[in-house]
Amino acid sequence: MKKILKKYLTLIIFISTINGFSQNEAANWYFGNKSAINFLNDTPIVLSNSSMNTVEACSSISDSTGNLLFYSNGVNVWDKNHSIMPNGGGLLGFESTSQTVIVPKPKNEKFYYIFTIDDLSRDNGLNYSEINIDLNGGNGDVTDLKNVQISTKDMAEQISVVKHADGTSYWVVVREVNTNNFLAYEINEDGVSESSIISSLGAVLSNNWGYMKISPDGKKMALIGYTGSNENATGVVFLYDFNINNGTLTNFVKLYEFSNESPYGIEFSPDGSKLYASATRTLTDSRVYQFNLDVSDDEISESIEIVYQGTDGVFALQLAIDEKIYLANFNRNYLDVINRPNFIGSDCDYESRGINLLDGDSKYGLPTLVQSYLKPIIDVENFCLGSETVFNFSSNSNIASVNWDFGDGNTDSRINTTHTYNQEGKYEVNAIITSSNGEVKEITKEIEIFSLPNASITNDVVICSSESYNIGNKSAIILNGQLPENFKISYFENIENLENHIKELPLIETFYVENKTIYAKVYNALNRNCYVISEFEIITDFKPLIQANDYFVCYENFNESNFLNLEDLDIKVDGSQSNSSVMINYYNSLEDAENKENSIQANIEVSEISKTIYARVENADNPLCFEVAPINIQATFKPKPINISDFILCDDGLNDGKTFFDLKSKDNEIINNQSGNYNVTYHLSLEEANKGINNLPYSYENIDNPERIYSRIENINDNDCYSTNSFLIRVLNTPFFNIEETQYICEGETLNLDVPNNFDSYLWSTGEITNSITIDKPGKYFVTATLNYNLSLINTCDYTKEINVLDSGTASIEDIVIKDWSENNSLLVKVNGNGNYEFSLNNISFQETAFFENLEAGDYTLYIRDRNGCGTHQEQVLILSYPKYFTPNQDGYNDSWHINSELLGLGLKISIFNRYGKLVKELNSLSQGWDGTFNGNPMPESDYWFKVFVRERQKTYYGHFSLKR
Repeated sequence: MKKILKKYLTLIIFISTINGFSQNEAANWYFGNKSAINFLNDTPIVLSNSSMNTVEACSSISDSTGNLLFYSNGVNVWDKNHSIMPNGGGLLGFESTSQTVIVPKPKNEKFYYIFTIDDLSRDNGLNYSEINIDLNGGNGDVTDLKNVQISTKDMAEQISVVKHADGTSYWVVVREVNTNNFLAYEINEDGVSESSIISSLGAVLSNNWGYMKISPDGKKMALIGYTGSNENATGVVFLYDFNINNGTLTNFVKLYEFSNESPYGIEFSPDGSKLYASATRTLTDSRVYQFNLDVSDDEISESIEIVYQGTDGVFALQLAIDEKIYLANFNRNYLDVINRPNFIGSDCDYESRGINLLDGDSKYGLPTLVQSYLKPIIDVENFCLGSETVFNFSSNSNIASVNWDFGDGNTDSRINTTHTYNQEGKYEVNAIITSSNGEVKEITKEIEIFSLPNASITNDVVICSSESYNIGNKSAIILNGQLPENFKISYFENIENLENHIKELPLIETFYVENKTIYAKVYNALNRNCYVISEFEIITDFKPLIQANDYFVCYENFNESNFLNLEDLDIKVDGSQSNSSVMINYYNSLEDAENKENSIQANIEVSEISKTIYARVENADNPLCFEVAPINIQATFKPKPINISDFILCDDGLNDGKTFFDLKSKDNEIINNQSGNYNVTYHLSLEEANKGINNLPYSYENIDNPERIYSRIENINDNDCYSTNSFLIRVLNTPFFNIEETQYICEGETLNLDVPNNFDSYLWSTGEITNSITIDKPGKYFVTATLNYNLSLINTCDYTKEINVLDSGTASIEDIVIKDWSENNSLLVKVNGNGNYEFSLNNISFQETAFFENLEAGDYTLYIRDRNGCGTHQEQVLILSYPKYFTPNQDGYNDSWHINSELLGLGLKISIFNRYGKLVKELNSLSQGWDGTFNGNPMPESDYWFKVFVRERQKTYYGHFSLKR
């Protein structure tokens, strides 16, 4: 099928405007080291009057007729005379933050706002300052509304402004660092809103540098973002949808992730169809990327084209009112220019060092402008010769009439009109516009009309499948004499890719079974949107493939009378292609096969171990689609089966008649030293073995006892060359028994170790051969029990256990720590010994811990018992207790002091002293207690000390108490 189509371009072009369509607020740029440009004329004029030196942040504003009002670096504000305004210093911006911007106050030509973002380290967030242009003798000054903080958040150095959908108000959009929050502040006739519209979407971005821009039509927003930590941050281009009605962002798309590059600047084309981003590797190694936004979101990243790669240190990008994009070059006295940013790829006309800044220097930044100032006033569609070029105003609300002169002698008076040019070339389009208020202005702009190519019809191409074809061979035929420097050709697999100029096909491509339509885009070398389409088919004829290069013939015995049936070989060579139109022939030489001469007609005699012939397989309907390959015919030998011994094992745990057999251990027995390379597999049935399916795992647990296993031994080079056999697997009982693996022997005693007596034989590590032995010392002991089977393959099944005999004995006391004379009397026992001990104070209730608490005063017997039955140790323990105070006032309560009655049965001697150490009373176990007198006189209230000597323990205890009256 052949077809020729035409496609035309939709472009937008700026034309100087009258009141109500003003863009002149963006006519003057001040940036870098004393650099400035005026854009009022057709050719930008470089100025040398700037007083500002700034690394990044810069903004400037003019009136509606293009007269400079003031400019700023976010720290100082210079008036139109290039002097710092009286109150114009100390703004809370920073000259090395990426962006600052100036926004007029709606419906008030006197006031403007400068928005500033400070360096993160200074925590000043987002601020604005107000300028009254009438102050300072009409030169303007900052009012008392200075450094008004509207957000304390950490802000990225990114800010962009666009007009509200109402056509009067503005949206100021900023971004928080280390979040995915975007804040949109509305500016209306009442001033700057205190609250923001917050949109939270997309990736969390760690960077605070780089540019962010809203498209001139307010529909999209793009930014340079960095993900990850600062040390390992990765630069990314992100795209969002912006709603100029409510200031919200939606539809987050990651367009591109940079590798070994640091992106910085970003900008939209005037019509919003293209997006540009700059990235640097070094200050002398930069790239500028273009993204085609006319394609679907999923395809934008595939549309990327590098429109510049070179030694210019490219950073900020900024669209100007002349509809060109200008690019900052760090520490150089020039700017790069994208002359036709609406055009795709190299057609955008990237001009390195296009603007000489004379005495000024470019740094990182360019002025941040209200993006709506850059929206083209007139849409111009179709710049291709022979098509209608359409002239439409983006808004007709303020236009009463227009008189057009199209530059070729033709005119029109319609506001929105069309015109068809008859010749390619450049034309000066002139329009006299009358506004609704009677103002008249004549404006002129140069446009260029591009010729359309012709595309000749070309024949379809027939090739064999899986072969490569150079589709570029069609270029000369399609161009048919047109010069390739004037018209170019690109090839695509569908119309959509062709129209969007993405996924261009390589010239040399491999084509497979399916036919494929190739779409050739023939386009003007200066404007790829002026193009025609030609298409042709790549028709692929089936090319058969040779499926096997080796063919093995299985013999039980090799001799000179062996023949190979060619029909059997056909099956191997054709494989699974199953194509009835395939023809197969065999030849004794490669030359014969390629020339299709002297084919082998009869079955092949195989008189040697290896023989090479050549197969030619061709499409019977198209003999040109064929393949030739050598076929190596090799004789293989069928393995001989042998008698395989049964495989017998002892039970591995439960005597359930099951265990795991290592089947692979039978391989050597089955192969039996036969020459050749073989593979052995195991199966549950003879059928499965013959088919070579359902191989058993090499570690196989039997199902039945006994059970028959089928083996298959095959030649490793020819799996059809095999033999089968079988053998039994069987599990014998093992003499399992239970015995305590850890036992204890008491010091000086003996211990019996016993196992069941129903096995054939025993062997202990002591050398004894009975089922029971007596030992008299600790240690590790081993015993093996055996069942005798006396089979040819296995004699016995054995089972061995290890018994760890530990020493144990009666405890000896190292120390008894007693805490008495307290509210919570306790004792702690520290013992020595090899036993496992438990403790009691009543010989009834024992505990594992050696600590007792909440004990009443008294005489106790401590029992320490070995849990292994090796004896109990006893120890007497005394817990003392006494009153902490007494009140000898003869009221019948606490009138005397003595050791608690539980202890009076012991032989006690008690001495009481005053605080000066004078003995005031002595008591014994039989005394009535001290009544608080000395020599019949009452003793004063005070603390008194005492000591108690316990005769039975031969131990003295000390304490003190209080006498209260």
